[in-house]
Amino acid sequence: MRYLIERLVLTAFSAAALVACGSIREQVSATVVTAIASDVTKCKRLGFVATTSPDSDKYTGLDQMRAQAVQKGGNTVYVTSYSQSTTGTAYACDPPLNPDTHFARPES
Repeated sequence: MRYLIERLVLTAFSAAALVACGSIREQVSATVVTAIASDVTKCKRLGFVATTSPDSDKYTGLDQMRAQAVQKGGNTVYVTSYSQSTTGTAYACDPPLNPDTHFARPES
């Protein structure tokens, strides 16, 4: 009986982790990237974000920054430097910025 309960709990945790993973992916895709300072003037600043590899391509670096913003509770990245490594600031905007009018990664 104890084995059955342990397996059920493990299965429930595994299912919750898969759902959370899908949710995080959706949040990262919905995170807006902007280089326009006025876009974030009414948003809450959450902290610094940056690419972790200077060798990463443009989209990989921006995806890394989006993921960092989501981890901080944000939905927007304001890019402050774009060179070998990209840096910026994560913001929480309410209402969120419209991804149709800001940078969005093209579908692969």
